[in-house]
Amino acid sequence: MKKIAAVIFLSILLLAGSAQGVPKYKILYSFTGGTDGGGLYGSVILDRAGNVYGATSGGGAHGYGAAFELRPSSRGWIESVLYSFCALPHCNDGALANGDLIFDPAGNLYGTTPSGGTGTPQDGTIFELSPSPGGNWALTTLHSFCSVPKCGDGAVPQSGMILDKSGNLYGTIPGGGGPVGGGVVFELTAASSAEVYSVLYDFCSLSGCDDGAGPYGVLVRDARGDLYGTTAGGGTNGGGTAFELTHTDGAWTEQVLHDFPSFQNDGQAVYAGLIMDHAGSLYGVANQGGSHYCIESGCGMVFQLTPDGSGGYKETVLYDFANDNKGCYPSSSLIFDRRGNLYGVAGGGSGGNGVVYKLAPRKAGKWKYTVVHGFTGSDGFQPNAALVLDKHGNLYGTTVIGGPGGAGVVFEITP
Repeated sequence: MKKIAAVIFLSILLLAGSAQGVPKYKILYSFTGGTDGGGLYGSVILDRAGNVYGATSGGGAHGYGAAFELRPSSRGWIESVLYSFCALPHCNDGALANGDLIFDPAGNLYGTTPSGGTGTPQDGTIFELSPSPGGNWALTTLHSFCSVPKCGDGAVPQSGMILDKSGNLYGTIPGGGGPVGGGVVFELTAASSAEVYSVLYDFCSLSGCDDGAGPYGVLVRDARGDLYGTTAGGGTNGGGTAFELTHTDGAWTEQVLHDFPSFQNDGQAVYAGLIMDHAGSLYGVANQGGSHYCIESGCGMVFQLTPDGSGGYKETVLYDFANDNKGCYPSSSLIFDRRGNLYGVAGGGSGGNGVVYKLAPRKAGKWKYTVVHGFTGSDGFQPNAALVLDKHGNLYGTTVIGGPGGAGVVFEITP
């Protein structure tokens, strides 16, 4: 009898242990596409109190997107719309927000829209949202794109920006700039009277666009102030590039760190940005390419670029997405947790609705891939943006559509 009791007790412990190891998925808010917004292509951001902020490409009071805040309460998470875009005639304040938001130390939010503004044509904006008394937020347009001849300042921003310690903003634009229109990297410098917009680099400046073309992803900045990013096209092989911009003597110089594809089964179409570890290695995803064929192309891959000691970088494929139930076509930048695990989102999965995945480092440079959550449609569909990690190790993310309201969700995953 004692032996049976011991077996039962051990089984309970094993079940409890396995339950603790199963990530818990929770919808914080489901958008309806009405005045609350809908269509979340960008990431969310958390403030110090744990409130969640983001932007939608549709819905809002005028149907052209909204910036929002989610606050926890005893009744669940409560959404507040901070600003509805296209509030001005002709959408001069911007429209269809689809990039990430960022905070400055004073609590102001910054972001981009791919449409609207005062440019000709209206190819988007950089905006600032500032809190004001009474819980209201005021929008200031810092720059309207296509404001110079032939859209030399860029056109149709698709991603968020980064902020340096001096309050300067840096970002990428996939279109416009230069004679060919291969996109730009820009800086918006904080000044006492007004912000100053500058193009740091014009892509497709070299013959055949060997320097890359179409930068879509968010930049990453190292301790020296150099910038790193990706292009979806161009390069000597036409599959895109990973690049570095170095600031020397008042000028910015580009170096291509990797040409996609540089070897058989390498990735291509790199839309997401890079992240950097403490050793200076870069990590990213290719939306297509790899050794497995999906619907129309390779299924994509996760890669690492490691400095080789002589100024170059060596690429290592960490995971090659296959035509199976584990996901395909990775779409977002990666994030690290404190243990060195990588997290990202991809399409595909068992129901074709998308997945959240984890890559855990193992011995001898190997990485273990697991699906953390497979979307069903009713809990969200088409995750597109990078995940965010809070101080407790919980993951936050968005889906473009799906969920109970049908217009996308903000979700939390507790590992």
